[in-house]
Amino acid sequence: MRRIGRLIVVGCLLCGTLDISDAFIFTWLRSHGSTERVLQFIASGIMGKTAFQQGWGSAMLGLGIHYVIALCWVALFVLVVRSVPALMRWNVAFGVLYGLVMYAVMNFIVVPLTRIGPRPMAHGVSLVNGVLALVICFGVVMSLLLRSSMARSAVGGLRPAGGLAAD
Repeated sequence: MRRIGRLIVVGCLLCGTLDISDAFIFTWLRSHGSTERVLQFIASGIMGKTAFQQGWGSAMLGLGIHYVIALCWVALFVLVVRSVPALMRWNVAFGVLYGLVMYAVMNFIVVPLTRIGPRPMAHGVSLVNGVLALVICFGVVMSLLLRSSMARSAVGGLRPAGGLAAD
């Protein structure tokens, strides 16, 4: 169990950091927006528009929320793969599918239920970046991280009873 917990924490930190870094870079390249504003947008899911008037306090709340969400998605990924280890035979394909599902769930279910509310559908470069960020930063990275961990783990940990061959 300790190995699984460590994998989830490492996955959360790695995927969460890659994803928020993408958001920072993309926002800066598109509009010279600030990291503070990106994080305040995340916090606005709980705080509403007042998040944008609270400075770095709400930005830090946004960062915390971001990593909690990342932890949930990484833990779910690990649980799904533990339940259906055959998914690792097509680990990158599964990672891509997982990232696409993440995008759909976050943008069509989660965000509309927050204080951010419904937003217009992203299009063009924003849509491509949003989808690719989750596909690569979460789906593909987690599939490779988990596959690597499973290959190194001969006993216990992530291997189901009977073992899972590292193809």
